[in-house]
Order: sequence, then structure tokens, then C-alpha cells
Amino acid sequence: MMECARPYYILNGKIRECPSFNENFVHKGTSLYEVVRIMEGKFLFLQDHLNRLFNSLNMSGIDPWIKEAGIRKSCLLYTSDAA
Repeated sequence: MMECARPYYILNGKIRECPSFNENFVHKGTSLYEVVRIMEGKFLFLQDHLNRLFNSLNMSGIDPWIKEAGIRKSCLLYTSDAA
């Protein structure tokens, strides 16, 4: 199964094309992910998704290396609305 399901992904704040995705990122260590739906260029329930992601990090005992503001900034790379 291909782990990069869309044409693009964000890595270290840069949009990259899916063929360059390194699947070792997913298969090594502990991975958490959250899928956020975008409709007409706007995030749906972004705050709920962020709350759930950070709750999962907390329950897993993982110290987040990125803050919510950093995730929102990355979201702005992909669409015009990060609210």
C-alpha cells in the first residue's frame, strides 16, 4: 500500500510531490496522523482535528516536536484558510 495517497505532502514546511515520499518515515518508530478534510479551500473542523492529534500525542507519551502554530502554518502552505 502506498502511504502517500495524494499528489502532494508537506515535509519540514515545504510542499513536495508524492513520488519523493520516503515511506520509512511511516514505518519507523511511532506514527500518528490526522486527516483533515478541505472543502472549497477551507478546512473543516481544523481545531477539533488538532485537539485530537495533540490528545493522541499526550496519551502516547510523545513529546510533540511541533506546536499547533507550526501545524497551522504548514496548513497555510496548502490552502488559503487555516481556521
